[in-house]
Amino acid sequence: MISNQRRAERIDVDLRVTVTTKLKAGPAYPLLGRLENLSVDGMRISFPFHDEVLDSNLLNISLTLPPPFGSIRSQGEIQWKRWDAHVQRTICGVKIANLTFDQILEINEIIDEVRAGE
Repeated sequence: MISNQRRAERIDVDLRVTVTTKLKAGPAYPLLGRLENLSVDGMRISFPFHDEVLDSNLLNISLTLPPPFGSIRSQGEIQWKRWDAHVQRTICGVKIANLTFDQILEINEIIDEVRAGE
């Protein structure tokens, strides 16, 4: 995996996210993760299992945003992943693909709200 330099500022968040991906142990099925940061280009997601379980770098992402925002469904590609023994979670950097203009506006709105609250 090649790590790409970030193009957009990321904000820290703490949201549940559901992804579907291929696992070594069997067919693709939904996994619940924790969205840790977010930008219009990508996100950092953590999962409560070891990184060796993830077989594919391609993810189908379903992110439910807090009200008044809706949900975002997109695809992403894992750019890097590592096991964090301290928190017992796999941390992944994900590049987001195929966002609609409205989804980009929603993410930018969230980023602006978080910045205003700092």
